[in-house]
Amino acid sequence: RRRSVQCASVGLASFVRSSRKQSIPSFFGGGYPGEPPARGAPDLGNARVTPQRKSQSSATMSDPTWDTSKENFQPLKRGRDAKMLDQVTSMDNGERATKIKEERSAFWNAIATYDGDDPLEVWVRFIKWTEQTFTSGGRETEVLPLLERCTRELQEVPRYRDDVRYLRIWVKYADCCKEPHDIFKFLQANDVGQRHTLFYEAYAAFLEIRGAFKQAGEVYDRGILMRAEPTQRLKDKLAQFQHRMMKRKQRKMEEGGALEEEGEGETRRFGEVG
Repeated sequence: RRRSVQCASVGLASFVRSSRKQSIPSFFGGGYPGEPPARGAPDLGNARVTPQRKSQSSATMSDPTWDTSKENFQPLKRGRDAKMLDQVTSMDNGERATKIKEERSAFWNAIATYDGDDPLEVWVRFIKWTEQTFTSGGRETEVLPLLERCTRELQEVPRYRDDVRYLRIWVKYADCCKEPHDIFKFLQANDVGQRHTLFYEAYAAFLEIRGAFKQAGEVYDRGILMRAEPTQRLKDKLAQFQHRMMKRKQRKMEEGGALEEEGEGETRRFGEVG
């Protein structure tokens, strides 16, 4: 039986189980400039994925504040496009808002009218554009809705369950959430990304951050058993994890304290572990 997961945007709220009879609460359809109405959530057996988010004021959603300072643009792990950043920051607020609205509408139109065999490619470009365009405040108001919408709309495409691009979007989504555990459980239950090292690396990192060291080790072991690829990367990550656990044990012994098996760690991004 497939699982359902519920994320209350930017701080994943408590997991609320949904049933087939429940309606799908959505902040999409009309609340996001230039966005077409959301499609119904796909039927996943006896469960649904029901993304929700905290309410935003209409002013925030329709007329965001465009900060022209390059220093205020949130850095991306892979860096921002310098040319695009120069174009955005060189415009005044009105010009920039108009340009962004036009480009965003073009992306939504491309998604709505796409008739090729790889709709995910358009979503990937749209998400990248959004990450490059908006300041740190856009993580909540702009990037997260796209991640939610993309994961939702492409669930009925079987081939994407083993597509690392789709998995990467799920991991980005989880990384925006305060409590992503149920997202990883959902992905595992629905066989999404289970042959990619990225899944086990991100899941184990989250568990390690929370102090669930035994579970983190089990996740790495399962990845090895599943022969996730790239294999060597997963083995390297497991070796690094085991080294950290050994150092932790030594430190606890030196301090004369008990070695807790589970605990609550500080909140950090997955990529900052290790």
